[in-house]
Amino acid sequence: MPIDYDLIKNWEFPEIEHTYTEKDTIIYALSLGIGHDPLDTKQLQYIYEKELKAFPTMAVILG
Repeated sequence: MPIDYDLIKNWEFPEIEHTYTEKDTIIYALSLGIGHDPLDTKQLQYIYEKELKAFPTMAVILG
């Protein structure tokens, strides 16, 4: 079965909307092992509520 490149290029994906909480963001980071070293302050931005950031792969994996 040949690949129809025009069909693939013009494929329309439905819009999907997700909502995540701070808790979801922290649990995801912890599941990756982030925060294992409590002395590494760079990891705190992904597991501590103050100035919390989502780990970049979270959007790809969960959403």
